[in-house]
Amino acid sequence: MKNVFIITLALLLALAGCNNDSGTSPVETVSPVPTVSSSVPVETTPEPVVQESAVLPGVTVIPPSAVPESAPEPPEEPQMPEKQVITFLAVGDNILHNTVLDSGRKSDGSYDYREFYEDISRVISAADLAAVNQECPLVYDPSLYSTYPEFGCPTAIANALVDAGFDIVTMATNHVCDKGDTGILNSVDYFRTNHPDTTLLGIRDVESSPITYVEKSGIKIAMLNYTYGYNGYGPGKSWMADVLGDEAAIAGCMAEAESNADCTIVFLHAGTEYSHTPDDYQRRWFGFFADNGADAIIGTHPHVLQPMETITAADGQTVPVWWSLGNFLSHQMDAARWLGGMASFDIVLQNGQVTIESPQLIPTFTYIYYEGARCCFRSILLEDMTDEMADNSYYKSYYGNVDALWDMYNGIIENKN
Repeated sequence: MKNVFIITLALLLALAGCNNDSGTSPVETVSPVPTVSSSVPVETTPEPVVQESAVLPGVTVIPPSAVPESAPEPPEEPQMPEKQVITFLAVGDNILHNTVLDSGRKSDGSYDYREFYEDISRVISAADLAAVNQECPLVYDPSLYSTYPEFGCPTAIANALVDAGFDIVTMATNHVCDKGDTGILNSVDYFRTNHPDTTLLGIRDVESSPITYVEKSGIKIAMLNYTYGYNGYGPGKSWMADVLGDEAAIAGCMAEAESNADCTIVFLHAGTEYSHTPDDYQRRWFGFFADNGADAIIGTHPHVLQPMETITAADGQTVPVWWSLGNFLSHQMDAARWLGGMASFDIVLQNGQVTIESPQLIPTFTYIYYEGARCCFRSILLEDMTDEMADNSYYKSYYGNVDALWDMYNGIIENKN
């Protein structure tokens, strides 16, 4: 009997799969365990088990952890770069005539011109890039301060322009050599030392290319600045200031700019003074720069406003041109010389292409009034001029009321003046 019991018990254990070499708990199989009668009951205490599935021959079982919960996402479509826009503006001639120069002098003998631009700085600062034409050279030596016809300005004017929000200062003008090389060298040194982030165009103290590159929002802009002449003077070295003349050399600069930048902006100081119509000299040079790749051309020097137009380049491109922005701030005795303009446009990068969009001409005005014996100056937008301001101005008789100023502006841009 003992042998029969042992054989029966061995068979039962084999069928139940309990012979586990690893010593782990018994594992249930798909087939039920047969019941075997025995005079000695077998007592078992089942433990938690892991359910295994039967594996068919030739079938690979993938563990549950390796099965993805859902189908893989398709690869994302490549995203085109977002549209990038640089807002750009430029204003005309900033001139320190005698009363302007004196108005910035303080009781301690120092100079401060920042209040002249307080009313318009909100507009200047809001632009991504803003340019002003500084007509007169800067000088360190106060004994060299002077006004028309040979200008020499306190360096404080540079502080005021930068504080107002200007990022770019053009200085290739007919007055840039009024103080010889000293004015050029002092101007370059002062901006480099005190305002290194300001882009200075048209003059330099080392021989280098007339092209200056500015990169913003992923857009690389080439800028050049030329004057028609130097009032009979000239720099000690020809490369110290940029003058119109050698067409082949200038065309070479334009080709270099075009190959290294996304767009090219040219500032030209030329034209007939006090004429509201561009002359043949302007038209020739503006056309030359358009044909050689300029994307926008901004003019100064006539000291009065001329219209904004578009011209067609040799390659068919339409180029916006501002023939003359007039005076930004001055004390020339004529309402037409107090009326200036602001060039405004967007530089747009989209789908790998850069374009000039939304070109505009916005009128500005030099508002002049007195505080006691002191003559005060404010550069403002014409839209901010009020009849009350006009009534309080010493020069009301020159320009009448605000409507008269708007009539003058509209007549200029419609080529009626």
